[in-house]
Amino acid sequence: MKNNPKSLRFATWSTIFLVGCTASTPLEDPRVLRYNESAAITSLDPAAARSLEHMWVVDQLYDGLVELGPDLTVLPCLAKSWTFDEEKLAYRFRLRRDAVFTTGRSVQADDVVFSLERLRDPEVVSSGGWILDAVRPQGIVALNDTTVEVRLREAYPPFLGLLTTAYGN
Repeated sequence: MKNNPKSLRFATWSTIFLVGCTASTPLEDPRVLRYNESAAITSLDPAAARSLEHMWVVDQLYDGLVELGPDLTVLPCLAKSWTFDEEKLAYRFRLRRDAVFTTGRSVQADDVVFSLERLRDPEVVSSGGWILDAVRPQGIVALNDTTVEVRLREAYPPFLGLLTTAYGN
C-alpha cells in the first residue's frame, strides 16, 4: 500500500484545523451569556427596547405571559393557561408555579403587574406602552399570587398577540 501525499496533507491539515477549533480551557463563568451583535446594545430593559437588535436580545433573556409558537399561534409561557370572559374584555392568566427568577424567587402575579404597568409609566418613557393601549386604567390586577387579570376598554383581538412581543416580556 502506497502513501498518498495528498491524503497525508489533508489528514494533517484536518487534524490541525480540528484541534484549533476546540476550546483549550473551560469557560470562566457558565452564567455569562455571550451574544454576537454588531449594534450597540445600551439596555437590557424590555421597556427600553427601541430597535430590532434590542428586541432580539430582550426576547432571549426574558419570558412573557405568552409566546409565539413555530406556527405563529399564541402559546403559554409564564402563564400556564388563560381564560377570557364572553365579551373578551377581561383576560385571566394563571401563572406557572415553577417559574422563578435567576435568584430562585418565584414569579408572582404582582411581578407581572409591575412589569406591565412599567410600560405605561410616563417616567419610564417606554416605546412599548402602545401594546397596552386597549387596557383600562388600573386594568392590570393581581387577583392572588398566581393569577393576573387584564381588563380591556373594548374587545381587542390582537391583544394576546401583542403580549408575545419583546415589550410583553
